[in-house]
Amino acid sequence: MTCRSRQKGGRARSGLLISTCRERYYAVKVMKEEILYLFVSINNSENYPEKLVMWGELQAVRHNKKVKMKLEKTLKIFVIISWICSILYVISSIILESSLPTNLQNYLRNEVLRERTEFDLILDMIMIILMLWYIISTIGLYLTKNWTKISYTIACISIFILTLFFDPIVDHAISAVISSINSVIMGMILGLLYFTNVFKNNIA
Repeated sequence: MTCRSRQKGGRARSGLLISTCRERYYAVKVMKEEILYLFVSINNSENYPEKLVMWGELQAVRHNKKVKMKLEKTLKIFVIISWICSILYVISSIILESSLPTNLQNYLRNEVLRERTEFDLILDMIMIILMLWYIISTIGLYLTKNWTKISYTIACISIFILTLFFDPIVDHAISAVISSINSVIMGMILGLLYFTNVFKNNIA
């Protein structure tokens, strides 16, 4: 690392530190002004208990907004990871199919080439619809739309139930791990939807 790159890195860190200090300074300054306004209001008004309650409610609302923003950010991160896992699963399943044992490769080829029954076609059509529904629901989750809470839940449960009617699934170990990670992320998303207030405008 040259002296010039070290100087640039030091300047970047110094700039970030200064920016953080400025944000904290202005936050403390605003809070001081609010406290000063509160005490002035108390001294000049007989209704100072009401003033105190209003100030406390204002601080609670600000805290709740920060919590809600953190929950929304976490939800978006989980949705992005879910997208990445889904893409990696499809790619790894195609690429790693040739590394499977010969018997399993023949089984997969026979499944693709065999004649489909009416029941199989119905299952395939329903699965395609559910997958499109799932993708739309995840997009809605990323945009934090309220309707996606129920939509995403129904899509996940429906896909799990419908999978029970398909033939045995053969995956490479890497693909299976990616699928398991995606299932864990799906559970985390459902936990955020039902055990937090990520979609509520006002957090109680």
